[in-house]
Amino acid sequence: MYRNPVTLLCLATLFFSNTATATTVFRCTSEDGHISFSANGCLKGETISHQTADNPKPGGNGPKTPISTQPLSPPSPSKDQLPTYHELAVVGAKEGACPNVLSGSERRTAAIHKKVIAGMTKEDVESALGKPDRIVENNNRARYYYVTQRKKHSRVISFDDAGCVADTESKYKKATP
Repeated sequence: MYRNPVTLLCLATLFFSNTATATTVFRCTSEDGHISFSANGCLKGETISHQTADNPKPGGNGPKTPISTQPLSPPSPSKDQLPTYHELAVVGAKEGACPNVLSGSERRTAAIHKKVIAGMTKEDVESALGKPDRIVENNNRARYYYVTQRKKHSRVISFDDAGCVADTESKYKKATP
């Protein structure tokens, strides 16, 4: 099997060194109370005591430490000690800059029919009509200009300070002969 005695000796050493043994170390305590551990001894002026350092294998046959019976968390405070909060929080309400005059179905219907209704936001108008051809902003008020391909029909949509539709204009150019 193994013909080389050095290989056999190395394998035997590895096999038998698997067991953990206890080691004696020096516990050195200085005059000011500082504690250190050393395998080589202590300095002059330190008190020496021998200590056994044991590193057992996990799940080994040694003595088992009992599980603590103390509670894991401190007891909860009583109702008198709990902080009280008087402020209410509304969860799930839609907050927008425009008053909620239009329902979701009315907004979708207007977008499908390419209509602009007062109370719509800039995003609603852009989803209904697309990006405007020109945008003019004065004093936080915006105007979106839409022009058809043949420039026979133009539409101007004005927004208020909050970004809601305030007014719409439609202009038709008459064909000149």
